[in-house]
Amino acid sequence: MPPVRAAKNKKPPPEGFDDIEDTLLSYANKMRDAQSASTEGKKKHETLWPIFQISHARSRRKPGREVEKARVREVVLFTLCAD
Repeated sequence: MPPVRAAKNKKPPPEGFDDIEDTLLSYANKMRDAQSASTEGKKKHETLWPIFQISHARSRRKPGREVEKARVREVVLFTLCAD
């Protein structure tokens, strides 16, 4: 079991964390609901599928948006240079 870290060693959250904190909390609540959902009468993959979906959405949220914004910036830059 890993050692428990003291609160004094805790780093502050990164810049911009306040913007996505609500979304991360909603993902945490959805995950908690999916994990505590009844598994009675369901197959294993039917039970785990919502958990996989939430995990994937949570891990892909920030990088996906950054890539999309970068592509939009490139298109705008190319159109400005072409004019």
